[in-house]
Amino acid sequence: KCSNLKLSDGDDRFSGRVEVLYNGEWGTVCSDAFDANDAAVVCRQAGYGQPLRYWTDPSHRRHGRIWLDNLQCHGTEETLSECQSNNFRQTNCSHSEDIFVECTDFCDQNIEPVKFVNITYDATPSYTNSTATLTCIEGHPLVEAGSAICDRNGSWIVKYPKCAVLVHLFDDSGSTRALFKSGDVDISRGRVELLIRGKWNTVCNQGFGMKEANVICNQLGLNGAHRIISGHYGVGSGEIVAVRSRGCVGNERNFLDCALQPVTANNSNCSHAEDVGIECIDLRLVPVDSRSNAGRIEVYFNNQWGQVCYQWTALTLSSVVCSQLGYGSIGVLPFSTIVPFNSPAWITDINCTGSEESLFDCLPTHGNYLGKFSVGCSYGAAGVVCPTIECEILLPPQNGRIIRITGHSNNDNTTFECFENFTLIGSIRRKCEASGQWSGVSAYCIAECQKLI
Repeated sequence: KCSNLKLSDGDDRFSGRVEVLYNGEWGTVCSDAFDANDAAVVCRQAGYGQPLRYWTDPSHRRHGRIWLDNLQCHGTEETLSECQSNNFRQTNCSHSEDIFVECTDFCDQNIEPVKFVNITYDATPSYTNSTATLTCIEGHPLVEAGSAICDRNGSWIVKYPKCAVLVHLFDDSGSTRALFKSGDVDISRGRVELLIRGKWNTVCNQGFGMKEANVICNQLGLNGAHRIISGHYGVGSGEIVAVRSRGCVGNERNFLDCALQPVTANNSNCSHAEDVGIECIDLRLVPVDSRSNAGRIEVYFNNQWGQVCYQWTALTLSSVVCSQLGYGSIGVLPFSTIVPFNSPAWITDINCTGSEESLFDCLPTHGNYLGKFSVGCSYGAAGVVCPTIECEILLPPQNGRIIRITGHSNNDNTTFECFENFTLIGSIRRKCEASGQWSGVSAYCIAECQKLI
C-alpha cells in the first residue's frame, strides 16, 4: 500500500493543498464539484481523521500539473483513485482553483483522572473536536459543569466539573466549609457536618460507628477512617442528625443514603456536646524514579502526608499496599528508601499477614501506631515496586522504527517514526493504559509510489 497523496503549504501537517502522485510527478486536485465526501476520502487516505473544512486559496498558487478534476466520491472510498473523475490531465482548471483540505488530528493520551469525577469518551479514538463527558460520582451532585475537547494539537483541553460536598469535616481551629470539590484532598479530620436542604447539620455520636465513619471518609475521596472522636472538634450549631439502629451497611457512596433521623427533644438525649468527629486516612506511592508503580509508601493523616517505617514485615506489608492501590499482590518488591527531611513517620510498628484488604487493618492494638508521631525511621522509609498490568510488546512498523520506548507497563510510552520517503499512518505515540491496552491506533508506514494505483 502506497502513500500517493499529501497536503502541502498548510499551517500544519493536517492541512494544505491536496496533491497526488502520478507517473512519478506530483500534481494538484481541482475544486470543481469537490464536496465533503471528497474531503473525507482525502483525510482517510492521508491517515488522519475527519475533514474540518475545504477551500481554495488563489494566493498560494502552485506551478506544475493539475491531475484530477470533477471528483465524485461517495465518501467511503479508501483512496481518490477509487472515485470517479475526469481522466488524468483532462481539466479546464487553473491553479487558482486548487483545493485545500484541513483534517482532524487525534488525542493519543487519555484525560488525567481526578477524584469525584467520571470520564466517558464520546468517540474512540478521539479526533480533533471530539469531546468527553465529565460527571460527578454518586454522592457528589454537580454544582458546575465541566467539559473536555480534543484540540488541534492532539491534546485535551479540560475543565473539571465542580462536585457538591454533602458531607464535610469541620475544625473550629480555622478550616472553612467547602461547598464543592474538584479532586484535591481536603481536610481529613474534624466534626462531621451534613448539608441538608441548604443547611449544615451535625451528627450525634449515639449509634455512630466505624462503618459510618468509613462511608464518610470514602465519600470525601479518602481511603478510610482511623478513629472516632466525639466533642473534640468544637461544638456545632443548628439541627442534629442521629444514626438509626441499622445505620450504614458500609458500601454506601453517600452518607445520606444510610439510615438517619433528625434529633428532637422527644427521641434522643443528643446535644451538640455529643457532635461526632472523625479522623480519615489515605494512602499513596511517592515516585522515587520514573516508574509510576514504584515509590515510597506514604499515609495521609492529621492533614499531612507521612511515611511508613521499613521493618521485617516489609514483604507482606507491601503485598497489602499494592493490592489496596489496585496493582495486585503477586510479585511485589519491597525496598528501603531515604526518609524525607521533616516528614513525620505515622506508622512505625505494623504487622501485616498479607490477607488484609487495607494497610490500616494491619495496625496493632499496642505500641507505636498511627498517630504516634515519630521524627524518623531507624531503617529508612518503606517503599515498594508493585506489579503492573502489562501491554503487549509493540514492534516497529515495517519501513519504520521505534525512536523512544519507556517500557510496556502502566503509563509507559512508545514513539514511532518512518524511514525517509515513507509516511506514518496512525498514532505517532502510544501509551500503555491501566486496561492493558495501548492508546491510539496502530502505526504503519506507507511508501511514496511512483505511480497512482
